[in-house]
Amino acid sequence: MVLVKVLFVSGRQLLVSTEEETIGQLVLRICEKLPQRPEGVLRLCYVARIQLFWAGQNPDGAPLKPSSSLRDAGIRDGDTLTAVLHDAFLVANRRSFLLGGASAGASLLRSWDTSSSSSSSSSPPDVTEVLEIQSTPFAFSAVKADGSVVTWGRAEEGGDSAHVQEQLEQVTQIQATEHSFAALRADGTVVSWGDADFGGDSSHVQAQLHGVRCIQRTSRAFAALKIDGTVAVWGDPHAGGKVNESVQEQLQNVKEIQATHSAFAAVVRSPCGPGTVVAWGNPGAGGDASEVQEELKQVVALQSSEGAFVALREDGTLIAWGHPNLGGCLTSDVQARFSSTDGSGSGSSVGAVQASEGAFAALLENGAVITWGLAHFGGDCTQVKDQLFGVMALQSSSKAFAAIRRDGRVVAWGCSRSGGCTREVEDELWGVRKVQATSHAFAALRSDASVVTWGRPDLGGDSSMVRSQLSGIWALQSSPRAFAALRWDGEVVLWGDTGSLRRRRTKRLWRRWGANVKHCGVRKSGMNI
Repeated sequence: MVLVKVLFVSGRQLLVSTEEETIGQLVLRICEKLPQRPEGVLRLCYVARIQLFWAGQNPDGAPLKPSSSLRDAGIRDGDTLTAVLHDAFLVANRRSFLLGGASAGASLLRSWDTSSSSSSSSSPPDVTEVLEIQSTPFAFSAVKADGSVVTWGRAEEGGDSAHVQEQLEQVTQIQATEHSFAALRADGTVVSWGDADFGGDSSHVQAQLHGVRCIQRTSRAFAALKIDGTVAVWGDPHAGGKVNESVQEQLQNVKEIQATHSAFAAVVRSPCGPGTVVAWGNPGAGGDASEVQEELKQVVALQSSEGAFVALREDGTLIAWGHPNLGGCLTSDVQARFSSTDGSGSGSSVGAVQASEGAFAALLENGAVITWGLAHFGGDCTQVKDQLFGVMALQSSSKAFAAIRRDGRVVAWGCSRSGGCTREVEDELWGVRKVQATSHAFAALRSDASVVTWGRPDLGGDSSMVRSQLSGIWALQSSPRAFAALRWDGEVVLWGDTGSLRRRRTKRLWRRWGANVKHCGVRKSGMNI
């Protein structure tokens, strides 16, 4: 065991005790002790790139190599290391990845397209000082430090914001439907653009869009939660973009809003504390909660799949509604498992809920897992039930789940073609810290900074062609069809259905850090998911 003091140039100090063998593993331990950033952006993955310096090893000022062992570096118990921290992030939409970060006070942003060239897509600009990214399937929108917004991609999907550019100032948040964006400004007003049928035109509710606190969205509509607890909606009426008078009257003192593919649900505060739920939108996707309305009391949180909602009550019990085949029905058998004493539920409260497209998985506070919904979407974990203990986190693809246990092992279930079977990589799944997912595959980041993948080969489940490069990994990110891994040396490795990479735009992905995209493991699939 080695105890070292880590001194950041900002003046912050950390004491880190470690049994790790390499500098890179020590850096990962330091990252775990840093304050976690709020994600706030769909598919935004922040990482911290730390360089360690020690005069005893490198008097010339060069950073310690991540691959070096602590012994070779001469680091002993009680030594003090100097650390320089650079923030970085990976973000993805259906066709592209973005890599960004900060160095010497200036933010850097680079983007590359993993799809075939399209005349309707614009090249990504060189954007600096980026604070937040959002995306539609074929367009990006970036909020800069000065509150302005830069967009690119297909014009009809929000890539062209020229007609509202003068209004896009002091922006604090952006949300996106499938073909439009909505930006929240510091003064509480909202600006939207893109396809009007998908929420790109909010002119008819503009008088209501003041004092807005945050924005939620379905695939085709937006809902703005205001500071006074009321809600304004716009977009496709069949996807939650319109509410009747009865629902509007109930949308008072709203605490939070969640969404399925085409419906919204809001937690409404009661004077005594946790409240009830109001739902609207497509009834088949959770927009009608009338059958369970009497049970929707003392609600503290909501979770959603593509077509159903689950409400977590103050007593740790769950109430579900929506499409019955997508997890919207808690059968008597499932309810019995929550209160069983055979090692599954044991009466333990629910700590978190994860969703695939057609099923839910509830992580109990005792580390057990209970599932329901379509079996081939992960709704039946019977075959791995005995392995689901000591679980600390859940991840999901479109049709499968993966559970990370406290001992660093991973248990998966659901559709095998979507990552629901780990048989071929079971011996490699140890020391797992985090799992990411495409629509049909999983990738696990281990404690030794390597990556293990499984699931559908052409969508990221087969990383054999880049395996030699998947070491020294800082972070993983995923689009629906591909993975991207950020290495210690700043390089980015892609694999899965990355399509036709445009090399001319990816030779020098991140000049400041010398990042280069690796064009290995590229598979092109003609299948539509």
